[in-house]
Amino acid sequence: MVMLVSAGILILRNVSDTPEILLLKSTEGCCWGPPKGHLEGSENGFEAAIRETYEETGITLDKIDMIDGFQEFISYQSRSRRFKTVVFYLAKLVNSDVKITLSSEHNEYVWTNLSEALCLVQMEPVRKVLCNAFAFYKNTRNRRIAICEAM
Repeated sequence: MVMLVSAGILILRNVSDTPEILLLKSTEGCCWGPPKGHLEGSENGFEAAIRETYEETGITLDKIDMIDGFQEFISYQSRSRRFKTVVFYLAKLVNSDVKITLSSEHNEYVWTNLSEALCLVQMEPVRKVLCNAFAFYKNTRNRRIAICEAM
């Protein structure tokens, strides 16, 4: 059995102190999800996630701050009946008005809050990762605020 391995980045931005996530709509199957794709050659998951994010959105590593400590794996059977494992990383935009340039793999994008994202994303494993990412981000932000207030 062939196991496909992919990687992606969940990209957040803050709008009026509310986190929003970037979702892309696939031209095949009309599914919504974060930027992600297959590892190529000798790439590791992080390298593939950075490359795929750039290829699918035009967002480069200098436009995002990676959020340390978040790395989630999901496994599922794809529509083509192949087993797939995806590793997701978490990042926040440095500047929230970055320009998105979609690849031919996607025909639409949206910045959305968690509740709307959960309505758009159909795959349950990805929905769980989104919930975990928002919770992790909220906890990370609260820890940073508490540390700053204690200083």
